[in-house]
Amino acid sequence: MNLKKMFVCAMGVAALGLGSCSSDEPGAGKNLSEESKGDLYARIQLYLPGASRSATDDFDGNTNSDAGFEIGKTYENTVNNVTVVLATKADGADVFTPVAVSTSSAVPAAGFDEKAPVFNIMFRQDDIRKSAGQDVYIFAYCNADGLFDIDTDFTASDFVDKVAVIASDAVNQGIWEHGNFLMANAPNIAIPSKKLPVEDELTTAYNTPAKALDLGTVDVARVCSRFDFKQVNGNVYPVYDVNPDEDGNQVHIADVKLLAMSPVNIAKEFFYLPRVSNDGTDNGWKLCGTEHRNNWVVSPNWDDKSAEQLGAGILAKYFRQSPAGSYEAYDYTQLDTFNGEDDDDQNWDGGEGFDKTGYKIWRYVTENTLPEIASQKKGVSTGVVFKAEICNPSEPALAAAMNAGKAVYSYNGTIYGDVVALRKVAASVSETNPLYKAYARVFGENQLKKDENSDFVVADADLTDCTAAANNGTFKIYRPDGAGHYCVYYLYRNRHNDNGNNNVMGAMEFGTVRNNIYKLAVNSITDFGHTADPDDDDDPEDPDDPDEDPKTYLKVSCRVVPWMVRINNIEF
Repeated sequence: MNLKKMFVCAMGVAALGLGSCSSDEPGAGKNLSEESKGDLYARIQLYLPGASRSATDDFDGNTNSDAGFEIGKTYENTVNNVTVVLATKADGADVFTPVAVSTSSAVPAAGFDEKAPVFNIMFRQDDIRKSAGQDVYIFAYCNADGLFDIDTDFTASDFVDKVAVIASDAVNQGIWEHGNFLMANAPNIAIPSKKLPVEDELTTAYNTPAKALDLGTVDVARVCSRFDFKQVNGNVYPVYDVNPDEDGNQVHIADVKLLAMSPVNIAKEFFYLPRVSNDGTDNGWKLCGTEHRNNWVVSPNWDDKSAEQLGAGILAKYFRQSPAGSYEAYDYTQLDTFNGEDDDDQNWDGGEGFDKTGYKIWRYVTENTLPEIASQKKGVSTGVVFKAEICNPSEPALAAAMNAGKAVYSYNGTIYGDVVALRKVAASVSETNPLYKAYARVFGENQLKKDENSDFVVADADLTDCTAAANNGTFKIYRPDGAGHYCVYYLYRNRHNDNGNNNVMGAMEFGTVRNNIYKLAVNSITDFGHTADPDDDDDPEDPDDPDEDPKTYLKVSCRVVPWMVRINNIEF
């Protein structure tokens, strides 16, 4: 880049973990030639998420969450480089035209509080002169170096609608790499603007770092979200019969132990700059607008997500699609070896009697929102699949089958045991009974026939388990794996604004929104979940099913707090 005839901007950044530098030299850590001494200087103060603006309050109010906030870890707040775009705006609309863009990777300059150090950046002088005397709007992107081609990506008039595409959902990659989190102008904060002086004043009054033009303050926020997870009960949960015994006591069936977890539906695409609208579409959307309880944060592909049927095109825009065929296909985090970093920031509040200790940082995900109530569907909502195993059976038929290492059959919510026990019951009911018909359809009616001595034509010893394909969702079949474990799976769709009613879907109830921490903990499990193979499941996941489902197997505690934190208590 030619350093001659450049406009220099000194950026102030309130960054945790950033110190000051004794040098007053401008310009991305580069040695400027003597020919640039007469160029123009400006100063912008940039506040990172959680950066303190006062001695008594570390939070700037940038959230609709009522659970508090977290400042975050140092590696979540570090800035290595800043790309700044100055743009003019059309009257009455969020239509911006970029006039100048540049990137700084310099160390901070001296003379400022360490929470607001100064970065020096240079703009092309000719670009700045075109906007002299006009209002310019200021956009800042932290740690974006290498993600953009600044000569093309930010010179088009639609730069504010730029969509990012991530190549991987790895735990530590790209936009959420430790010490290099991508940030951009924060939601809920108006885009700052500044009326530039006329050209003569620009060229004479602001020609040294000491006389830098103050362009104001830019608030930025991380573009990703964070999931924290708390392990409770040793990951073991009792499952009880829905019907109490004659004394009114709960009847224990078995325990379920959580083994592992995996994120599902991590969006491959997101807007660099946040936006909201009243209906979840691009109709009148507001760039960096304020999110409230009844409007919608807008994501890319909103028009495909609002279709009546979700097509393969939109489903392909997600990593770890759900459902993905066999639940064994996911890349799981094993809970017995999960060693996430402690969440030691306690500025958030889960409510009276809530134990907020024990949460650990699990991983980060992209922003992913849906455009309307009806489009909050399982095929596109970000969530978590939990792998578990049935253990310690006490229900007699279940215990007998599991202790013998046999497949366990359930129909219409009732456990019948192995195939021999299932046939015995199916043969005892009338031929019009649904259980009789189901058995005959899967195994063949001949297995239900008896001879003149009331013995089965096909002996118990000759019965074999059906394949998953032959079952085709008729029975729920829990099969032991190669190690003898009876694995089941639970899916949790992440809640952003929980309305507390599992029978009514609310606005923005399901989704993940940038700069939020979602605190997840499984509170209870009330039933066995899905089987590894959907054909063994009498109620398999359908991507077109709504997220809100009154039939839940697992209860999740979720609190959402800015980083921002939201707490989701999970119950299955």
